[in-house]
Order: sequence, then structure tokens, then C-alpha cells
Amino acid sequence: MQTIQTRPSISEIELVELAARVKHFRTPFIDGEILSSLIKVVYYCGLKKAEILALNIGNIIDKKGKIRQNILDSVPITDQIKEVFRDHLTNLKADGYSSIKSSPLFPNRQKKRYGPRQLQYNLEKSMQGFADDIGLEKIRQSGICRFYERMVVEGRSNTECLQETMRFSRCTLRHVKGILKNKIIPAGRKKHRFFEYYKIIEEIEFGRNPTDENILAYRAQINNDEKLKPTEKSLLIKELHRVTSLHDPEHQ
Repeated sequence: MQTIQTRPSISEIELVELAARVKHFRTPFIDGEILSSLIKVVYYCGLKKAEILALNIGNIIDKKGKIRQNILDSVPITDQIKEVFRDHLTNLKADGYSSIKSSPLFPNRQKKRYGPRQLQYNLEKSMQGFADDIGLEKIRQSGICRFYERMVVEGRSNTECLQETMRFSRCTLRHVKGILKNKIIPAGRKKHRFFEYYKIIEEIEFGRNPTDENILAYRAQINNDEKLKPTEKSLLIKELHRVTSLHDPEHQ
């Protein structure tokens, strides 16, 4: 498997510049310093909007008052992002925001938890004229690309890079590949038979259950599944053929 040529929407240098500009944006309704920290955390931790909004101070501070090693269990908090958290907590305290563990980590100007629409509006206002077409999803996508790229540089196999990126982003292989290529798959879609079969194909690609017997069984299931559209069957069979060819002796 070859490594993927990533297509991030924003580079790390541009992200740092964006966060610096947002930091100085202050109005009676918008605290740019908080939004600046939020942008960095979304990028370096690959968090989704719902995840970042749900964070409390206690999610990053342990019982001893120290920054935790991980966030959301599967996302490591590096020394770089620990420094962001320390500065953020210091600023919250200095500006009179609550510092108890049950308080939102990223409060709005009214010192309450941000709502999705309010956050979106405030970000658009604070980034206006500099990054009008860059939202949180693109920042998260770019952060996931960075995570993948750093493992490639470390010399990890592409399979390991993809598996670690799946764990980091909490996404399926199909979704991760879309993110790395800047083809973001919309979230919130209901589960469908197509995706159930696609998950099986992902497992085969990673070398799980690639026996001839299993492959033939999956192919038959796809062909005989009346809930699948002809176009969906065609796509699945084509993808199954692609990943199973990787296990042929001539590819070893």
C-alpha cells in the first residue's frame, strides 16, 4: 500500500497565523483569545465541533491539577498542546471565567457553554477577511493530515499510519482516506447496508479474514442482497476485487 498524498485545507504555518489573528479579535460579544485556543486544539487534537463544545476543564485536568496525557481516551495531549492548555487556563482565570472542573473549557463571552450556531457565527466574524472559507471542519481535516504526515516521516508503514490516524480521528478507514484527500464525507448519515459491507472490505484490506472462502462468501452476500442498489453492488464488488488482489501471491 502506498502512502497517501495529503491535501490539507490549511498548513500548520497558516493555522498558527490564523490563531494569532483571531486572538486579538475582541468585541463585547466575542473573546478572540478563547477562540484562538479552540482553533489550535481542534487542529492539533483533531476534535469535532461537538467534541470541542462538550469539553469541560476537568477533561484536561487530573485530580492533581496537572494536564492529562490523553483527551477522549484515544487522542494524546502532546507537550505542544499542553502548553496551549496551560496558557488557555491562565487566560481564563485572569479574565474572570470559572476555573472549576465542571465549567466549559471554551466558554462564550457570557461565560456559558457555546452553542454550535453561536460558535460558527463568532468564528466567521473573527476570521473575516483572512480565512473566510476555512471553518472548523477544514481545520480538523488539516490537523488529521498533519498527524498522518508526521507518522509517514517517522517511517511507519502505510497500514500503521492509517490505523493510527483512524484511532486519532475516531473515523472509519473510508472516512480517513476521504479526509486525507480533502474529500470530507458528511457526518450524520444513517447506517446503511452499503457501509456495513464496506467495513468488511476495510478489514480485508488490513489483512483480516482474507481467505478465499471468506472472500467468496462476501461476494455472494453482496450479489444476493436485495437491499443494495445495482450501482452499490458494482462499487462494492469492484472495491472487494481491488483489496483482495493485494493478498494474491504475486503481490506478496
